[in-house]
Amino acid sequence: SLGEEALAIARQDGDEFGVACAAAALGVVMIHEVDIDGARKMLDEALAGFRRLGASGRIGWTLCDLAFLDSRDAADEGGDPEDLARARARYEEALE
Repeated sequence: SLGEEALAIARQDGDEFGVACAAAALGVVMIHEVDIDGARKMLDEALAGFRRLGASGRIGWTLCDLAFLDSRDAADEGGDPEDLARARARYEEALE
């Protein structure tokens, strides 16, 4: 609930960095709560915000979180090559 409150306040204040940080934090929480669709939505929002801001370190961490979800999807689906390729591309971009 605190993450959702932080996200709402950041949105209200027009704090793009705060929105991206709160969305990233919520995405990680949702991973642990096994709300995969919610996690992906929050992490995609965070990544878009961090990209607009040029926050390279935050971009890297968020890409790793998204790559984890892609890897998880691949494992759950018996090794879907598209999910694995997407995970690998995200990890490689995060390294850059």
